[in-house]
Amino acid sequence: MCRRYELDITDIGITQRGLCDRFGWNYPEVAKTAKYLGMATHDYLQAKTGWLLRLEYYYPHDMGLYLLNQDRLIRESRRH
Repeated sequence: MCRRYELDITDIGITQRGLCDRFGWNYPEVAKTAKYLGMATHDYLQAKTGWLLRLEYYYPHDMGLYLLNQDRLIRESRRH
């Protein structure tokens, strides 16, 4: 018998603070810089790292694109 296991996206995504930690950045300084530039912190981090935000978690670019595409496919299937 084959069992399907659902992968919780929070198992592979990381938070804003986690992303800053991963790159060795001070989170309050990142937020301050984003504010100085007139950007939201999540927009600044996406631009700076290339990681994509989905449901409050950041994913490497390829994984983020995959998840965003899955969201689009689900929305389209619900319309029909």
